[in-house]
Amino acid sequence: MRLKVVTPTRTAFDGKVNKLVAEAVNGAFGLLENHIDFVTQLRPGVLIYESASGEGFLGLDSGTLIKRGDEVTVSTHSAIAGPDLAALKGRVQAEFLE
Repeated sequence: MRLKVVTPTRTAFDGKVNKLVAEAVNGAFGLLENHIDFVTQLRPGVLIYESASGEGFLGLDSGTLIKRGDEVTVSTHSAIAGPDLAALKGRVQAEFLE
C-alpha cells in the first residue's frame, strides 16, 4: 500500500509500505494492505512502518489518517523522521506533547 504523510508545508513521506502501526485517540492499531477502509484521529506519537528496505519511524503531531483502497494518507501539523525509535519518542514528547 502507499503511505503519504503530509504537513501544511511539505510531504514528510511518500512510499510503498507493507504495514504500519500508529496511535489513535482510542489506542494503538496496525494496518495491513487488505485492511478495510478506515478513518481515525491520531494523537501525538510515533508512526512505525515496514517497507521493502526495513522499518521506518515518523514522529507525528496530532492529525488524521485515512485509508482508502491501497492508499493511506496522514495529514498532520508536524512530522519528523528518525532512524532511532527511542530518540524519536523523546523528540515527540519534547516537541509535540508539551
